[in-house]
Amino acid sequence: TRGFDAGDCDTEHNECYTDSRGADYRGQVHTTENGSSCMVWAHHGKQDAKSDAWEVHSPQLGGHNHCRNPNPKKRSRPWCFVRDGSGWEYCMVPPP
Repeated sequence: TRGFDAGDCDTEHNECYTDSRGADYRGQVHTTENGSSCMVWAHHGKQDAKSDAWEVHSPQLGGHNHCRNPNPKKRSRPWCFVRDGSGWEYCMVPPP
């Protein structure tokens, strides 16, 4: 089976997605609505291991800082952890 980032934008996709909650978003946006830079997903656990640990350890998230929504039941659109370690924010991803 293909993982969460299988065929991601680094290899073949662009900013297009169809799911209203961004579950299928594979674009390259890496900035939040507040202008913060996104953290590489794998690095989040080093700053705050107690929150959203399932996302950090998900084998489907690659070694990148692109916005994603790995659990659309929990969050309404693509987001990322922010570099300053203050938590997470929604991203500046245009609607589908």
